[in-house]
Amino acid sequence: MSATQPAFDNLSILQKEIDIIPVTTYQQIFTAFQKCIHRIIHQTWTWKDLVSDLAGKSQVLVVCNLTQTAREGHQILGSDWIHLSARMCPIYRKEVLIQVKNLLANGYSCKLIATSLVEAGVDLDFSATYRQMTGLDSIIQTAGRCNREGRLPREEAIATVFKLDENMQKYNSDYLARIRITEALLTQHPDALNQNFISLIREYFLQVFNPLQSGGNEIQKLRARYNFPKVAAEFHCIDNDWQQSVFVAWKDGANIIASLIKKEMLTQQDWRTLQPYSVGIPKGDKYGVFVHEYPNGLRVWEGNYSDYYGIYLDE
Repeated sequence: MSATQPAFDNLSILQKEIDIIPVTTYQQIFTAFQKCIHRIIHQTWTWKDLVSDLAGKSQVLVVCNLTQTAREGHQILGSDWIHLSARMCPIYRKEVLIQVKNLLANGYSCKLIATSLVEAGVDLDFSATYRQMTGLDSIIQTAGRCNREGRLPREEAIATVFKLDENMQKYNSDYLARIRITEALLTQHPDALNQNFISLIREYFLQVFNPLQSGGNEIQKLRARYNFPKVAAEFHCIDNDWQQSVFVAWKDGANIIASLIKKEMLTQQDWRTLQPYSVGIPKGDKYGVFVHEYPNGLRVWEGNYSDYYGIYLDE
């Protein structure tokens, strides 16, 4: 179940599938849960343009594509903004989210700039959201944090999608392809997000998961030849080869790490104790020079860790 359901019925392996929720029913549900107005900004904004558009808003969420972009934005927007990204360890993110929820629930000013980690499993309710141009599914998920509880009339809750003037070479080819597909769809159907956008989601996923684009046809040929070792090597449900987990000596994490680095072997309970202080970072020398790996497998981050940004490099 998802607010952005992929086009599963286009898969050749499905032949007698039945929707457990009738089409007319979920179309009605989609309509009922449209609690904001989508605004698409087609021209490219600078940070100055974004700052100007944010003026006067007190409970607002800005979601950026990259941790570096979110950090840069926080530095520009100012100290009255809260920052949240996956470069912060889980226990730290939990503290920030508790702060954000308390501010929102009590009607105080709450300005949050974050990455996509707020798009799923995080129950937040802002009167306005801003999402940097990205894949359509992420745009819709961010909008789900705009007027989530339905406290405002729909026309007063605005979910803005904006393009930021930045170096697009920072994105990998798959992410960039999703952005391009989304831009094209929103240009062709400028008001689709304010209507019944089920067909728009379907078209998006049909293009994203085009078998010629994703390599699906080649994998199917390997399956037909029973070359399952090659299938296992080529197919990735979740691509996590680009990153590694490290542990940070933040608050109690310092004592936990100090007590474990000399152990010959870590137990499952040790790893569970460490988990709240783990952060995923890219592999490679850029970050790797700041990672110390102990003989028991414990990888500790020894570079910068900020109370605003978590792990960061001086870029």
